[in-house]
Amino acid sequence: MTQINPQMAARLDQMAALTKAKRFLAREFLVWLWHRADCSDEPLEFNCPLNGQKRRARYWVDDRLTLEAESGRVHVHQMRGGAPAQTPEAAAGILSGKTIRDMRVGFHVEGLGEFSCTLSSKDLSPRSVQFPQQADAKDVTLQTAALAEPVGLRLDLMTTFLAMMDGLFAGFMQERMEDSWTQQLTVMRQWAEKRYEQARRDVERDAFRQDVPASDGVGKPLH
Repeated sequence: MTQINPQMAARLDQMAALTKAKRFLAREFLVWLWHRADCSDEPLEFNCPLNGQKRRARYWVDDRLTLEAESGRVHVHQMRGGAPAQTPEAAAGILSGKTIRDMRVGFHVEGLGEFSCTLSSKDLSPRSVQFPQQADAKDVTLQTAALAEPVGLRLDLMTTFLAMMDGLFAGFMQERMEDSWTQQLTVMRQWAEKRYEQARRDVERDAFRQDVPASDGVGKPLH
């Protein structure tokens, strides 16, 4: 019978605990991620597992956002295209008690390029992952022998991407376990209220601009 050494057993326990935490806290994490992407200019820093180098990444809510309600007539509100997270409907959904069922997130990793994936509240497993173009990634020294091979390069990018996602979730967990988390929830609600008002004003401004007739530059309408 194969014996599992204590180090491997501890790693398996850690992975099981992490999986359970992701399932239990997935919806909170997605709202936290949306808030952080919208309000913070501070990039995520994580260690690249391939060479130990520290990398920095910026992230944003991309072109897909699905909100879900546990009760009421409208259970699911799916928004695609453009910037759905910037709409009044998105902020209003959060304020009304809806949670995020899935959300597409974009990442720009310094020296590597742009990644994107869809995160589901079911288990936070990245789906429909897109990597930087290989031509761009080859400009970066990942310092692995696999870099010269497309398959090896893709594995390197996936390893880097997963390390980035783990670093992001670890940052959330650190905040989630602090005593100030209740205050953070208040801050996030205030952010949603502000986001709703700003998005509503943007829609009204755009509608007003469409209604105003074009002019010749000196205030005279063009007919």
